[in-house]
Amino acid sequence: MLYLGTWNSPESKTKYEEILTEWLLQNDRSTQGQIRTDELVLLYLDHTQEYHRKDGELTSEYSCIKSALRFVVQHCARVRVREFGPKLLKEVRDCMIAAEFTRSTINKHVGRIRRMFRWGVENEYVPGSVIEICCL
Repeated sequence: MLYLGTWNSPESKTKYEEILTEWLLQNDRSTQGQIRTDELVLLYLDHTQEYHRKDGELTSEYSCIKSALRFVVQHCARVRVREFGPKLLKEVRDCMIAAEFTRSTINKHVGRIRRMFRWGVENEYVPGSVIEICCL
């Protein structure tokens, strides 16, 4: 329960409008895709930290995912997820090439990045159009 002030006062009405607007923004599906790529990475890492466990211990895949997503954060952290497309994915891949990763490692890392975006669509953080454009 929230205290808004004296009933029917201008201050209470203003506070009510602020709280209502904030709630609508947080729960409105039309804001899908508003989060930044670095925020999606954090959400995905939280998920994978729970998902990639065997006998209570983190598997090596979790470290591989962190390694792949490091390039996403370094190259396009402030980019909104709805703006992520094939060009940015290619630029992230080029950063891995510059870091002298092997082709097979780069391909696996790109797959991990694509899985993050698919997970984001599944959990309604990312609009489906992003998957259609860059991550098929």
